[in-house]
Amino acid sequence: MLEFFIKLYRNLRYTGVLLVLLFVSWTTKGGTGEPDSRILIISSYNPETSQTARNISDFIEEYGLLGGKFSIDIENMNCKSFSEACTWEGRMKELLDKNIEKGLPKLIILLGQEAWTAYWSQDSLITRDVPIMGGMVSRNAVLLPEVGTDLENWEAESVDVMSDNIRELEVFGFAYEYDVVANLRLILDFYPETKHIAFITDNSYGGVSLQALVKKEMKEKFPGLDLILLDGRKHTIYSISDAIARLPEKTVILLGTWRVDKNDGYFMRNATYSMMMANPKIPAFTITSIGMGHWAVGGCVPQYRTVGKDMAKQALALERQHDSTVLAGMQIIPNEYCFDYTKLCSEGFLNKAEVKNAVLYNKKLSYFEEYKYQIIGVVLAFLVLLFGFLLALYFYFRTKRFKDALWQAQKDNILILNNVNSGIKFIHPDFTIKWHNGIDYDVDPEKIKGSKGQVCYKVLRGLDEPCSFCPAVMAMKTGKVADVVVKHGNYYVYMLANPVFDDDNNLLGVVVRMEDMTKQKQAELELRKAKEKAEESDRLKSAFLANMSHEIRTPLNAIVGFSGVLTSDDCDAESRKEYVAIIQKNSDLLLRLINDILDISRLETGRLKLSYEEVEIVSLCQSVLATTSYGKRDAVEYMFQTPCEEFMLETDVQRLQQILINLLSNANKFTEQGSITLGIEIHKEQDCVYFSVTDTGRGIPEDKQKKVFERFEKLDEYVQGTGLGLAICKLTITMMGGDIWVDGDYKEGARFVVCHPLHLEPLYEE
Repeated sequence: MLEFFIKLYRNLRYTGVLLVLLFVSWTTKGGTGEPDSRILIISSYNPETSQTARNISDFIEEYGLLGGKFSIDIENMNCKSFSEACTWEGRMKELLDKNIEKGLPKLIILLGQEAWTAYWSQDSLITRDVPIMGGMVSRNAVLLPEVGTDLENWEAESVDVMSDNIRELEVFGFAYEYDVVANLRLILDFYPETKHIAFITDNSYGGVSLQALVKKEMKEKFPGLDLILLDGRKHTIYSISDAIARLPEKTVILLGTWRVDKNDGYFMRNATYSMMMANPKIPAFTITSIGMGHWAVGGCVPQYRTVGKDMAKQALALERQHDSTVLAGMQIIPNEYCFDYTKLCSEGFLNKAEVKNAVLYNKKLSYFEEYKYQIIGVVLAFLVLLFGFLLALYFYFRTKRFKDALWQAQKDNILILNNVNSGIKFIHPDFTIKWHNGIDYDVDPEKIKGSKGQVCYKVLRGLDEPCSFCPAVMAMKTGKVADVVVKHGNYYVYMLANPVFDDDNNLLGVVVRMEDMTKQKQAELELRKAKEKAEESDRLKSAFLANMSHEIRTPLNAIVGFSGVLTSDDCDAESRKEYVAIIQKNSDLLLRLINDILDISRLETGRLKLSYEEVEIVSLCQSVLATTSYGKRDAVEYMFQTPCEEFMLETDVQRLQQILINLLSNANKFTEQGSITLGIEIHKEQDCVYFSVTDTGRGIPEDKQKKVFERFEKLDEYVQGTGLGLAICKLTITMMGGDIWVDGDYKEGARFVVCHPLHLEPLYEE
């Protein structure tokens, strides 16, 4: 009977109320550690079953919308007919063991009768550690039979899962309650002479549990009625139809469930139709809504609905450990009376009391009942149209009065305004043009001719909203004069917007005046450019002189100073040799600086002549690399990367060598260890050759990557150099029709890339 439920109660009698159960579920360690942050859903049926899929999808969607944080795992038992009921307990154990290995979930949701009963049939439950929620279950259940039971002839006993013993377990969720008493009283009320109740159930768990419930209720409360069981465990759809055809007189059929028969064949609506045709004279009632609308007279049935969203709310309340009213235990979904209206009429049952608050099927509606929403919609639409028409008439006559007044005022001034050289237009508050003297700037005259009565920014500018620069917008908002100078195409226009009010201080519109200021604005711009150019030239000259003074003074001071020391009598031979070397080094630096300055000057003035010839660039790069690597540090390795053994390129050999030597020399200055790599990439589709110099040195800060090509720009003031090398590289490769840049994506040091065109087209020559 209730042995396994009593056993469960005894195991949990020390846990107390639900809050204690929730606390344990979050704090008790399982075999693999703390409970996992997830919800486990175990469904009785195939995931493609429509009701199951709807409940699960509603749960997941609502749980996510409410802000649930737990992950969701779904397991399916794929229970079919009652013929395999002995295996359900084992399936449930396998699923529980599989998931407990991952750690205890925060919540277990049992969908369907089979999963519900299979869980409570376990010898060792985890309820003390994990809360249990039920959905798509019935208040009335039966225990699962043991392995080896003759399932066809097994006499199940009905169990009330809402009994006192079970209620103390604080299990929560949603359950149906099939009201046998209400349905039998309904049958006797409609057919008082009834002697036999033929109860039809299928070969499913729901069918067996309903059969047990009906047997129990009829034995206790209706002993005078004879129960005829048409059991799907013993019948096929065909044999049960034969049995219906042989039912005795004064029999009423009570429909339970029917989806699967003795041979595990699935039959739904077509099955109840076949049963009905077997003996159409016998009335049928339903306890589960099966047959409602085409066979059953009526019945007291649960208000079936998806409970996925409600289960999500309970799960969230459990997750956040608050709102105990949501977790009030198992909630019973209420029942309702349903009747077939046509059968009530044919049998003369319309006056029965139960009909008043019942759901009626197949009721023929009156014309108004059937089309009441359409009729109401048409009437409302007519009233709205009538109101709109009257409102339009009102505004029409009101607007007409305003138009007449404005036109009278315009007639007095239109002649003068048409002869003014400035553009003048009157704009209504809705931005429609009421008058225009035909003068506008950078606007097609044809547009101006047809602009009256149209929205100004649409017809004149082709925009969907007012111009952001228009002073008319500001004048309408503030009620004050507004002006602005704007550029329309090739025109600079001065616009003045003056709001116009009536005697009641209502805004009638805005008068906009436009003056051509193009010549004046161009003169201002040219003057400003000349001033900026002069200031920039003066700045560059000052900067150049300052840098030159510093760069030349340094080597000259060394030359003059050490020359004076050489003339001293105290200077020995070894010191003289050292000082001569210093003088020679600074002389070379001074000469290189002067040469760089001359190169800069010739490049900027276009006096540098390029000399083109075909050269094999692989050997050229190898030669440059050998030259610059002569004075390298021991910890630095020079490398060369090329996609081919040779490649002919038309270029100025001297200038290309100068660029590569400058880049390699810079890399050598700032690379203390690692490598310096000279690379070649040939991109014929882009018509160019890429020369790259990559080092593993200190790198170039992002804020200085764009400045390194400026004259006298140094990354380190203490490193010897003129500060002109990269500027010369930039000007030279630009003159050759290419480009040079710093690779900002390279972070291991610095990488310079030179883009040289395959077909040289110089920008200028001498």
